Amino acid sequence: MNDSRANSSGGAEPPGGLETLDRSVLQQFIDLEGLSPGLVARLTQLYLAGSPPLISAIAAALEAGDAVAASEQAHALKGSSLNVGAKRLAHFCGRLEAQARLGDLQGAEESVPLLADEFGRVRELLERDTR
Repeated sequence: MNDSRANSSGGAEPPGGLETLDRSVLQQFIDLEGLSPGLVARLTQLYLAGSPPLISAIAAALEAGDAVAASEQAHALKGSSLNVGAKRLAHFCGRLEAQARLGDLQGAEESVPLLADEFGRVRELLERDTR
């Protein structure tokens, strides 16, 4: 599924115009539904419940100037986002993770609204596509 909405954050657009939600990743889980009924619903529920606390933890770490925690939380959100096909959100998390690993948090707090906004788009698509 290609979400063609433009990203209004200027230079924050990932290279190659990554999709908000790569439906082919989610399709792999849909294909396994016969072996594990409810798999997609459980995966989606876990992701949707677990991501906002990670975004909050990233925000708190950045506010505290804790680059290690910011990197760890961004890494966790990146991984879970890749698991459901949220490639654009994973890209943004990866960029923040790399910046924090270098100990450079200058301007990093600007990524929190970007992460939250992109998560909102992912949530909307997941909820629509997994009904």
